[in-house]
Amino acid sequence: MDPKRIHPEEKVDFTGWEFADGKFGELAAEEVAKAIEEQLVDDPPWISLPTIWTDDDGNGGPPVTDPLTIYITLPLGKMSNHGDAGGPMFSFTLREFLEQSLEEVNGNWSNDDAALLLRVENDLRSLADWLRDKRTEIEKTMRDETVVR
Repeated sequence: MDPKRIHPEEKVDFTGWEFADGKFGELAAEEVAKAIEEQLVDDPPWISLPTIWTDDDGNGGPPVTDPLTIYITLPLGKMSNHGDAGGPMFSFTLREFLEQSLEEVNGNWSNDDAALLLRVENDLRSLADWLRDKRTEIEKTMRDETVVR
C-alpha cells in the first residue's frame, strides 16, 4: 500500500543540515534532495502487513509474531531486476503505536481526548467486524472449493 502524501508542498530539503555546509555542500544537498523528492513522487514509501505471509515476513526475514505488525519501506535503496527500489525498512505494531501516542499525552486528558478515544475504539471495533466478515467469506470459499474438488 502506498501511503497518501498529505503535505505535497513540503519538499525534501537539507537546508541547515551539517553536511550541507559550504558552497559544494549546498549544491550537493540540492541535487540529493531533488533526486530523493523525485523518487518519492515516482515510488512513494510503501506500507505492508507482513503477517499475510506464512513462511516469512515477505522480505526474507522470519515470520512476524504480532499480527498487528506494520512495515514501512522508504524506496531509497538499490533497484531490483523488477524495477522496484528497495530501501530502509521500519517496523512497528499498531498496539505500540497507539500506546506510545497515548503516553505522549502524559495524563493531561480532556473531554475531547475521551471523545477521540471513543471514535478510535468504535472504528477499531468496526474494522474487527469487517475482518470477521472477510474471514468468514474466505472460510466459506475454502469450504466450497473443497466440496467441488
